[in-house]
Amino acid sequence: MSEEPITPDLVELARRAIEADTYDEWDALAERLYAPDAVWSLGGMLGSLEGLPAIRAFVKDYWLMWDDHHHHVEETLDLGHGVMFGIVREEGRTKGSDAYVGARNAWVSLWEAGQVVRTTSYADIDKARAVAERLAEERG
Repeated sequence: MSEEPITPDLVELARRAIEADTYDEWDALAERLYAPDAVWSLGGMLGSLEGLPAIRAFVKDYWLMWDDHHHHVEETLDLGHGVMFGIVREEGRTKGSDAYVGARNAWVSLWEAGQVVRTTSYADIDKARAVAERLAEERG
């Protein structure tokens, strides 16, 4: 486990992936961003995605649900020791609907050797921040 902070380049890479305008744009960044055996825990009843192929397949299917879809990074913090915390606002209009919907959630990511090895999504932002801070302390 590295004690080095996540470099500004990696923080920017994560921001670009989250705010990608198309699946193809996101996919072009995914291989550099995620370790091949990365795990993305979606929380609740959605479970976890294991490995980059599963993450790619989920994101592609998810993207296909939308006619208009955007993610905006509200906050990104490098907490040290390979722990990143971020707040993401998502909004859009699903296919066949005129209704615009939105959500705000937090992501806690663990990085090793310059790639994400685990991301966990949280609906409770305060809980996510506490988890991220605890992880950074434990890994330190």
